[in-house]
Amino acid sequence: MNKNFHLLLVLLFSQQLVQAQFGPAGVGNSSNNGLWLAADAIPAVADGTPISFWPDQSGNANHARHAVAGRQPTYVSNSNINGQPALLFDGSDDQMLVNDADILDGSNGLTFFSVVRGNNIDGSPRGIFGKRITYTVSVEYAYTFFFWSGNNITADIHTQDNRFSTSNSFSNGVSYMPSLIFDGSLASSQRSKIYDRGQLIRTAAESSSTLPNSNQDLCIGALNADYGTYFGGEYAELIQFNYALNSAQRVIVENYLAAKYNMTIARDYFSFKNTYGHEVAGIGQDDANNQHDDAQGSSFIRINNPLNMDNGEFLLWGHNNGDISSNNTTDVDGTIIEARLNRSWRVQETGDLGPVDIIFDVAQYNQFDLTDLRLLIDRDGDGFADNDVPIRMGTPVGATQILFATVDLQDGDRITLGSINQGITPLPLDLIRFEVDQAEKNKAQWSWQTAQEENLLEFELLHSLDGLDWQSETLIAARNQNETQNYSYLQEELGAGQHYFRLKIWEEDGSYSFSSVKSLFVDSEQAVLTLFPNPAKDWVEISSSQSLENTNLQAFNQLGQAVAVQHQQNGQNLRLTISDWPAGQYIIRLEQNGIVRNLRLIKP
Repeated sequence: MNKNFHLLLVLLFSQQLVQAQFGPAGVGNSSNNGLWLAADAIPAVADGTPISFWPDQSGNANHARHAVAGRQPTYVSNSNINGQPALLFDGSDDQMLVNDADILDGSNGLTFFSVVRGNNIDGSPRGIFGKRITYTVSVEYAYTFFFWSGNNITADIHTQDNRFSTSNSFSNGVSYMPSLIFDGSLASSQRSKIYDRGQLIRTAAESSSTLPNSNQDLCIGALNADYGTYFGGEYAELIQFNYALNSAQRVIVENYLAAKYNMTIARDYFSFKNTYGHEVAGIGQDDANNQHDDAQGSSFIRINNPLNMDNGEFLLWGHNNGDISSNNTTDVDGTIIEARLNRSWRVQETGDLGPVDIIFDVAQYNQFDLTDLRLLIDRDGDGFADNDVPIRMGTPVGATQILFATVDLQDGDRITLGSINQGITPLPLDLIRFEVDQAEKNKAQWSWQTAQEENLLEFELLHSLDGLDWQSETLIAARNQNETQNYSYLQEELGAGQHYFRLKIWEEDGSYSFSSVKSLFVDSEQAVLTLFPNPAKDWVEISSSQSLENTNLQAFNQLGQAVAVQHQQNGQNLRLTISDWPAGQYIIRLEQNGIVRNLRLIKP
């Protein structure tokens, strides 16, 4: 096998969306991070394009939608929020809706982060988000969060009986990071809190200790669906967890958002926003009850197991957005290290957490030898070529991960991954363009463009439901022409869920290479799921309006820890044995054809 450090991506962002292991900034996971909407996850379109679908990155498929033309926010590629993509809500009737899901309420804790910049904050109710029928109906009333009288922010938790507002006023044309935290385990006087850019601006009493399991959709841009007054302005990101983040986790997420949107926050632990502010993640501790010691952001580096993390100590890292599909062969010593990733990360350490473990997952690359990889650290700031910190060998973990154990990072270090065997295999042709677009509801239109074809045999079109197991769709003969060639193919009868596509390019001598991976999400009416009985002590049955064949089932406790589950499947029913589970609340996670559903179970 060629020992390639660099070849083509086989996992794209959309696959991470389906199989998300960590939430934003490396906090939480898909069992407790119920919603993660970021405008930069929307496939790039022209400015002003109405957006009907905002993809959820949490792994729960809680996508935001609006099907009615004229009521959809429009895409802004270079917004006033640090030039990041955003959705522009017109303030007249734009809104987006997230289908009701158990993970969005029904718990004894809740955390929301939003990033917005209003243009119609005027004392009228302008919803940031809400999940209720309307203000006059107490049933199915989970929460709402909105700008209102005096240009303050007002919040309701479980009806408006304990409505509270900030004393701070908010202005148009200013980027804010309003966040809402509810913790039903605290004394009633301390249960509800509002922050902006990391600063606590309101603590309020709440009589309820648990949110209701509302059947209402989550509305973005209004207090509830079709409320009548609407938020106007730019909306860049919305994050939800179904528990109250501890203070260390909250600070880490705030630093992720502050780096991305260039905001000044109360506890700013990452000062490299302008150069390394991409996909910031972190670990840290305020005290023994408020700590986070294992994180992987949406990039592919994971840091955990700090040896000596103490109160007030944090380690955060972000990258320079370097291209991960190509090598850097100049900023290396050229003797031991032949190439390194173009992407590098920079760490900021507050205090001294001691040595940590660093894990790189290189599944992005379709050819590699883990034993060729080395950890490179630039401590003196002049690049990686001088190896001012000794090169570190790692230990392969499974097929695609390499572990660098007990690495003692220092504040300001730059790190990246190097290879002692570059061995780059070039593509056998110039593949100018490769795209797969949704032609109709269940069809995919393949198209690609080449130049300077030589000694090519054919293109094999590969299709996958998970990005790992690939099936051949068809073969198309190569033309072996030196001028530009255009190819196309229409694939029909795609099922609902996530789909992945790539080209396998065959040469006449039997060798081959791959294109990058493209993805589509085919939407459909979701199956109706019921969980009965609930609460339950010994067994519970999941019934579906559709077949549950090939369903992957997992269960998680309130801490997000996986719980062993025994079940029997019969067509449209799954029967779970739960007699040995401790009392508490559980999330039952079902994944079928790339679609993830979460059900909440209470065991008394």
